[in-house]
Amino acid sequence: MHGSGVRSVNQKHKFFFLILLLCTTIWQRSALAGADSSSEIILKIGEEQALIAGKTFQLTAAPVIQNEITLVPLRFIAEGLKAEVRWEQDTKKIFIIAPGKEIQLEVGKNEAVINGDPQPLVSPPVIIGNASLVPLRFISEALGAHVAYLPQTKEIHIILTLTLPPPPNQPPVACFNFVKTVIDQGETVEYIDSSYDPDGDKIIAWEWTGKKRAFFKPGVNRVSLRVQDSNKAWSEPFNAIITINDHVLMDELTYNFTYPVPGESLDMTQIPIISLQVVNPVNITEGTEKVFLSNSPEIITEDGVLFTENILGPTRICYHHLNGTTENKYVYLVATNTGFEAEQIFIGKQGTGGPGEAMYTGRMAVYRYLASESLPPITIQPGERKIFYTSAPIHAGQCIDGLFDIKTNQNILFSVVAAGSPDLLPYNGLMEMLPEDEAHSRGIFPVGSHFISIKLDNHEKSRLIIADGKDDLGNTENDYGVLYEITIEAKYKTGVILVARGGVFEGAGKWDNQLVYLPSAGMLKPSVNGALIDVLLPGERKTLSLIPPSGSFLPVNLIFIPLEK
Repeated sequence: MHGSGVRSVNQKHKFFFLILLLCTTIWQRSALAGADSSSEIILKIGEEQALIAGKTFQLTAAPVIQNEITLVPLRFIAEGLKAEVRWEQDTKKIFIIAPGKEIQLEVGKNEAVINGDPQPLVSPPVIIGNASLVPLRFISEALGAHVAYLPQTKEIHIILTLTLPPPPNQPPVACFNFVKTVIDQGETVEYIDSSYDPDGDKIIAWEWTGKKRAFFKPGVNRVSLRVQDSNKAWSEPFNAIITINDHVLMDELTYNFTYPVPGESLDMTQIPIISLQVVNPVNITEGTEKVFLSNSPEIITEDGVLFTENILGPTRICYHHLNGTTENKYVYLVATNTGFEAEQIFIGKQGTGGPGEAMYTGRMAVYRYLASESLPPITIQPGERKIFYTSAPIHAGQCIDGLFDIKTNQNILFSVVAAGSPDLLPYNGLMEMLPEDEAHSRGIFPVGSHFISIKLDNHEKSRLIIADGKDDLGNTENDYGVLYEITIEAKYKTGVILVARGGVFEGAGKWDNQLVYLPSAGMLKPSVNGALIDVLLPGERKTLSLIPPSGSFLPVNLIFIPLEK
């Protein structure tokens, strides 16, 4: 035991030393990006030799002083500073091509044209022998070089500092390993992420495939990781193998009830859900708000009004539509004051999803709704029409979802409108109501909230049915857009799980004020998997808030599994 511990510590020290060495190398490479590079030329008045980086070069003409102005050979200096020089014999013009600059000079003319802009010269270029000489100050001003003249030695130092462009961004490198590569079933896996970026960029996203907190079946499992850096570059996948042996430390339910993570997907194939006894709530009350539902026609095939109705009092607007055309569409929520007085529209919680895949947009609308806060009220004048919300362009086959809690003190006409234009107002009032389809609903429904209280006081597994259209009070025709607040009190330690019953399900909820996806990844399938809500301790009382998401199937069940005998 002690010997293996020492080896483990030594291995960890070696590992972290390698990481430190790697990070040091990365920092050094990163520090070179954008570094400065200098070119220095040294000339001397009256001498036909020059030094560049300590090497001697012969000049075609020596620097001279004429009329107290220092003149230097242009071609040698320009080319030494990485510029290109061309001479036109007929016109006596000189052309200099430097990074970001095109310069034109003319022998005998006190002017330089830099990127088309004429600039005066203190002295014109002259020809001495076969060389063009220009004022030393011109080199400084035109080419951005630092120039120094040392009268004691008659030396001229010309230094041009160039900022090297940073090297192309390199993608990050994904890398990880396991503390143990062979583990028991139900043993927590410890991952060591050693991903890095060669440029020193920050890693901002991790995409795991096959990663689990623990595994519950024997065999070999592949885990993969990709990472993304702050420049949005993705790494290549990195794969590692972990082996699960035959020894069972904990089964899946025991593990997740011991280390609960809300939203975690659990195997439910061994629990006969449909045969569990149904819990009878001790109390059910309803909220005062109604539901304004726009879901028919669900599929948009033409421009028009999908649903319109007056709203008075507290109401939750819920819409879910899919673009069934080949062109982009926009969905608008429009408010119209048909009365004779100005009115305020009070906005409570709100959430939208999409455009995107149907189940995902429904889940996101609910999650954002539960996470939101109230907005400032909007004033709408008599006869005024206001666009309350505009979707992003909805591509063919994409869905859009919305949830808005509003309150008015007089009738305000709300309309959900589909159009092919991002500018709706000019022709909104001319649109007609589109016919309903046969499979979906639209209308005003009387119940917008259920407040349900249950007490669990025995040792039997049980379930609560949610949104089946029969056992719920109120809306027998619709449960979408309805808020369920379920308060659970348990006499014994109890695991709480959400399962799908009507079909596949992707949702979101708020448990004891904590937002959670249900499930945290993927979807729920009837009799296959469930989403862990939490473990209630004896005497605890907690509340689950959820809204059945558009795009998912209903009903769902809450499963209660006592963990004490």
